[in-house]
Amino acid sequence: MTTVVCFAWGPVIRTSEDGSGPYVTRLYNALVRHSSVPWKMVLFADRDNMVGAYPDTVEVRPLKPVTWEGCLPKLYVHAPQAGLSGRVLVIDLDTVICGDMDPFLSWDGFFCSRADERGGFDIKRPLVSGGNMQSFEAGDLQHLWDAWVDNPKAFREGSRIGAYYGCERRIIRDMVPADKQSFWQVELPGRMKHITREMQGKAINVGLPECSVIIATGDARPHRLPKNAIRDKWEESDNRLRVKLVPSDGRGIDMNQLNPFSDKRFIAALSDCGVDMVDHGQGLTIVQASRTEDGLLAPKTLPDIDGPLVIIEKVDGCQVAPEHVSWMNDKRICGWLKGYCMAPGFEQYRAVDGRRHFAEIDGGGELTEQGLLPRTIWGFGRYPDLLPFVQREPKWEAERDVTAGFVGRVYYPRRSAELNRILGGHRQQAVDAMARIDGAMIETKKQPRAVYADAMYRTKVSVSPWGQGEACIRDYEAMAAGCIVVRPETPWLDCWNPIHQYCVPCNKDFHDLPEAVERALKRYKDTEYRKAARDAVLREWDPALLAQMFAGRLWQAVDSWSGTAKLSRSRVRSVGIRGNSGLSLRVEHVKRGRVVRIGRTKR
Repeated sequence: MTTVVCFAWGPVIRTSEDGSGPYVTRLYNALVRHSSVPWKMVLFADRDNMVGAYPDTVEVRPLKPVTWEGCLPKLYVHAPQAGLSGRVLVIDLDTVICGDMDPFLSWDGFFCSRADERGGFDIKRPLVSGGNMQSFEAGDLQHLWDAWVDNPKAFREGSRIGAYYGCERRIIRDMVPADKQSFWQVELPGRMKHITREMQGKAINVGLPECSVIIATGDARPHRLPKNAIRDKWEESDNRLRVKLVPSDGRGIDMNQLNPFSDKRFIAALSDCGVDMVDHGQGLTIVQASRTEDGLLAPKTLPDIDGPLVIIEKVDGCQVAPEHVSWMNDKRICGWLKGYCMAPGFEQYRAVDGRRHFAEIDGGGELTEQGLLPRTIWGFGRYPDLLPFVQREPKWEAERDVTAGFVGRVYYPRRSAELNRILGGHRQQAVDAMARIDGAMIETKKQPRAVYADAMYRTKVSVSPWGQGEACIRDYEAMAAGCIVVRPETPWLDCWNPIHQYCVPCNKDFHDLPEAVERALKRYKDTEYRKAARDAVLREWDPALLAQMFAGRLWQAVDSWSGTAKLSRSRVRSVGIRGNSGLSLRVEHVKRGRVVRIGRTKR
């Protein structure tokens, strides 16, 4: 997971009329709206009493540089004292986020930054790093910090031309090997736009539809810009969304999961992301559609309102439940959220009984073309059955006596003969292959939960064939218990929390299972790797991360909806529903402390 780092020190932003708080809040909210991968934000500040408010989900840490010249304090990000780990993306507070940030958050090269464009950007000439947005692995550039600590005098003296003089980008130029430096304009062409103080008084427009980031340098602070597209994008992050939840079973609890909407911390974190859960006066309605304790799918019909609606469907696998297929082209629906869905490029796929992996096992099937494509939310990580594994930390160095284990059914008594032929045959192949592995444990009868859990904590490698869906709660349980998971390769599987990057792939017919288990046993020896896999599972128990992802999904759905005036373009204060006459929106926003009514729309 990427850590987004920003800095606040000195009077530059703090003394402006907007203060530093709105800058932090707007950067955070903009990242929420324009990302779909997990991340967290850390703010390094020179004092605790920051001016203005910012989300509680932003972690504030003390900034303790060697000296305070120029931009040198940003080198603190490379200090061991900063306490950072994993991937880091440094973003200046005055950066304007206006488009998809996933490519920036997911970039995994050695070092990347904005190329200094003074004199015009030319890929053929030597490029110099700009410090506004940098991506690297924590610890890889610690030598920059060490050099500053060893000789601070060299970093603050001299002329602006001949020495560093408080400029961290010159340090990067000299101390990061040129062959390891990358630049956003080269890696992600067209996604970054640069404005300078010379452009400050002009009416600037974004210009490029694919632009994701607008970098402001010098005195071109967003709050000082005249009214234009860039300032509108910056201020847009103050918008709020009012959301009403329609439960699937009338009691507000989805029987398949521990419902985050009953968690006060999750609701508070949603509010930090600009989303307010309400009982009435909503601008957006969320419909939970999933199976109840009785095995029924509820609700069977959509609410009788004109929209916009977001569907949360908790049904195993990538497929949409057959009962809901007719909803896929309903114009009232602006978003469809599932634990798992098809990865980009697999929108059209061959399926048996609506399931992509059944076609993979059995071959054949019809080419299915869906309407509104789902996006992913939390998966099996919040199922009640996982709770004992979340609460029980593995004894990482303890010896385990089971080399490889499989506990699961190979026959589904309440399912069709066709399902048992396809899925049962697939699982039987896994059982047969495990018979060739020394020290294997095979159990095809249902076990008491305590017995099953104890067996998992004794196992090194957990073999996880496909079930009714392509993913399985066993994957989560095994990782939480400190196992390495071996499962069939599933390239079409997409999820918000990519825990399956820690799995070892094998063939769908398991002919190579012994070799895959050997590869998994080598990974098992790496305790830090297994801890990282468990931490990935625990992400779905973090209310702040869940809220951040969920709020982003809602904003993206509303932004793309064409049913009526876009709710995301104004600060929504109230929405009323008039009987059967459709949805009536009363959209208001705040201007200089006064509530100004924009108007009323009706469908």
